[in-house]
Amino acid sequence: MNEPSENPGEDRDERPEARPSERAASGSRPAVAALVILAAIVVIWLVMRDSTPRLTREAFEAGRDRWRSAGVDEYSSTLTVHNPGQTGTTYRVDVRGGRVVRFTMNDREAPANEAYSMAGLFEILERELELASGRGPGSLEGAVLRAEFDPRYGFPRVYKRIAPERKSTFIEVVAFDVPGDVSGP
Repeated sequence: MNEPSENPGEDRDERPEARPSERAASGSRPAVAALVILAAIVVIWLVMRDSTPRLTREAFEAGRDRWRSAGVDEYSSTLTVHNPGQTGTTYRVDVRGGRVVRFTMNDREAPANEAYSMAGLFEILERELELASGRGPGSLEGAVLRAEFDPRYGFPRVYKRIAPERKSTFIEVVAFDVPGDVSGP
């Protein structure tokens, strides 16, 4: 049996007491791990409950073929683009003769930008499909791509890239108008 010694410090563990910064660092590790796990659960939950269809090569090609068959070369569209941690951006695009003739970003005139025309959106989706396959620099390994295509015209109404490390993006066509088309999209 261990009897107490006459020197009070001898019975205790002789390790020096941790500094407050070391205690805080070691105490925060479980909190960080818990936050990472919680973030992963939220991403999985969002992916599982999202009813937007997964973007496949076949769905992409069917939408693009429908767009080409519709032969729409004059239209006005409004898109919103959201990226995590950033304020959303609204783009208005007027296309005449297949070319962007007017482009606004958050209601301010801007130089014409073909990337937000329907042809440009198809190019973005095609590039995203390639990057999500894990090939090439800048690959989006682990990303889930989702898209919904307009049933009449075939353009991408909604596009979602759900990815780790704040690489997610959401694009939605909130308005689409073909001059002279009274039947609507």
